[in-house]
Amino acid sequence: MISDDQLSGLPSDPELAFVQFEEILRQKMQEWETEEHRNNGDFDADTYRLEYMNKVAAAAKAYGIEALSALEIPKLGSNRISFIDAYRQFLADVDHVTIQIRIHAAIADREGTVGLDGIERTKIHHFIQQISPSYSARR
Repeated sequence: MISDDQLSGLPSDPELAFVQFEEILRQKMQEWETEEHRNNGDFDADTYRLEYMNKVAAAAKAYGIEALSALEIPKLGSNRISFIDAYRQFLADVDHVTIQIRIHAAIADREGTVGLDGIERTKIHHFIQQISPSYSARR
């Protein structure tokens, strides 16, 4: 589901690495589910769903994602409806945490930035020109 090259390309931040890890697996899972729907029951993606859940739960533990530490992996068995319900709940739990991580990362990216209006930009350019006359020649 995920290659060693993809793993080594994940961010060093554990939370962001988890989000990207899960996204890679989710895309592959969606491909299998599309195949399942296309084949009208001749292809069963449940084993891939189980693989997805196992790997995401393992990644959550490896990356220290505490909010997902209690994820439960259902057993494949005769009751497919309860398995699918558990899978849907698993997806909802993972989505709940990954969106929080993504929002916090977006906020952190914006920290330290300031929005400037045209007047403020003009003043800053003026002061820069006073410091370095060659700046105005480059502009």
